[in-house]
Amino acid sequence: MRTNRRMRQYLDDLKSRHIDAALDPQLAARADLSVELSGECTLLSRFLKTPRRPLGVFNDPTNLECNANKISMTEVIGERLGSTVPIALLAVGIAVAERITVELEHLEGRFNVILSYDGESCSLRFHRIRKGQSWLLKDLEDYDEEGVLVFEAGKSAAPDQRLALAG
Repeated sequence: MRTNRRMRQYLDDLKSRHIDAALDPQLAARADLSVELSGECTLLSRFLKTPRRPLGVFNDPTNLECNANKISMTEVIGERLGSTVPIALLAVGIAVAERITVELEHLEGRFNVILSYDGESCSLRFHRIRKGQSWLLKDLEDYDEEGVLVFEAGKSAAPDQRLALAG
């Protein structure tokens, strides 16, 4: 698991407030996280069911997956709660990240799961890790406007790169 300095600050803030304990555990369950294989891509089922741009407009499968596999935490907990208690978006984001890990665990390969939070919004994306393709900047500290947390999921995920938020 990797984080930038800003995300570590947000996570420390979240822990100090005990927000996760105050949230309804069913909030994260609202997100439709079922995934399907479509060619060489692993995509959220909901993306495949909605009208969209032609898949060919994306320059590579990683770019397609990151655009198709984006979940805004506002859509999970609602605009009102998200704007009233924005740190709750991060708490729900972590819960959704844990749930997507379960969905990806049965799939071959390794996936990057990316959680970003800027104090007002939070989103989760995921993509299969492919040689020669990248979505993220190499140095997470280059994301100076948002906190970024990245971990691996999937059958072949490296144990030391999995989600670990003990404490």
